[in-house]
Amino acid sequence: MSDHATPPATDVPPTFEQFSDLQSLADEVDADYRETPNDHESESHCEAEYAGRAIAGITDEQGRLLLMVHEPSGKPLMPNVKVEGDEAWLPPALAEIDHLVGLAVEFAGTERIRRVDHHIEGSDEVFESTTHVVFRAVPAAGPEDRPEPSLNPDAIENDDVDPGDFTVDWFASIPGDESGMVEADAALFLE
Repeated sequence: MSDHATPPATDVPPTFEQFSDLQSLADEVDADYRETPNDHESESHCEAEYAGRAIAGITDEQGRLLLMVHEPSGKPLMPNVKVEGDEAWLPPALAEIDHLVGLAVEFAGTERIRRVDHHIEGSDEVFESTTHVVFRAVPAAGPEDRPEPSLNPDAIENDDVDPGDFTVDWFASIPGDESGMVEADAALFLE
C-alpha cells in the first residue's frame, strides 16, 4: 500500500458529512452532478451503513482507463471503495485502491458527484441516500516503474464474489454493451 504521509489535496470537502448541497458543490468544483435511483431487494445492500463510495477513474499516459471486468457477466467496474461519513475520504480511498489493484495513484480532480437514492424494488419510497464521488486519478509512477495492476483477492470483502472471476486491465473503450452508472462514469474518462 502507498504511504500518504501528507494528505493529498482535493477540491471537495474532506469528509462526506461536510457535503451539504451536492448540486452546489458540483457546480463549485466544475463537476457533473447526477441523481440516480438504485433498487434493492431489501434495505440490506452493498452501501448499507456507509455514506457512499469513492470511485476512481484511473487513466494512463495513453488515455486508457483501468477497469476491473467481471468475466462471467462481462460487466466492467471502476476501482472503488466504500466511505464512512465522518472519515477523511481521499487518503483511505487512495490507499484502498492501491491495496485493491496494486497501483498507487494520485488524485487529479473531481469529475462527478452523485446522490444515489436507494429504494426497495417496486417502491418509490427512498429509504436511504448515499453519495458517490467519481474522481480522476493518475498512476503515481511512470510506465517503466509501476507494476501491472491486478486484483488482490484479500481486498474483496464480499464472500459471494470470486476474485478469480475478475481481470484488471487498461481499456481504450468500455467493454460490453450494458448501460448504467459504471458505463456513464467510465465515459467521463474515455471521451
